[in-house]
Amino acid sequence: MSPLSDAATVNLLLADYAAADPTGKLNIIGGGVAMVGRLPNAPATAPFFLGVFLSAPAAYYGAECLVEIRLEDKAGNLVSLPGASPDLPTTPLVISQTPKFTVPTPPPHLRLPDRGLKDYLHGRVQLIVAFPAGLPLNAGEGYSWSVRVDEQARRDWTLEFAVLEQTPAQPS
Repeated sequence: MSPLSDAATVNLLLADYAAADPTGKLNIIGGGVAMVGRLPNAPATAPFFLGVFLSAPAAYYGAECLVEIRLEDKAGNLVSLPGASPDLPTTPLVISQTPKFTVPTPPPHLRLPDRGLKDYLHGRVQLIVAFPAGLPLNAGEGYSWSVRVDEQARRDWTLEFAVLEQTPAQPS
């Protein structure tokens, strides 16, 4: 393990909507779900967002790491998405970024004493991945998002979820 991946904490969240504002605050609607819906005969699931939140101790302020987000099936195999046309090959769903850990900045109206608080202000990275058109995943199956930091993975850096078939709303 790299020193940063050994010290990092990673949390994942599925939501109906998620965004991070310029100050690093998160805006989440319908967060913490463990399932994604799919209408019968629809080409993909309902839209959803994936939030990946990494933090590391203050010693890593400004450090960079390679973060890889992978979609896997229940057997642990990478899920491949179809090409844009039938003659194009499928592509495994792997998202890679090299973010820099930022220092949480207190609001300007708060004055923090310098007595050891640095130990509580971990560096952090927030990655929000949007799937506004959903994904072509099979209803009735389980999947998981897994994260690797500097090519290292941990079991607790995984979020399992199910794709369930939705029934169309009936007129009343």
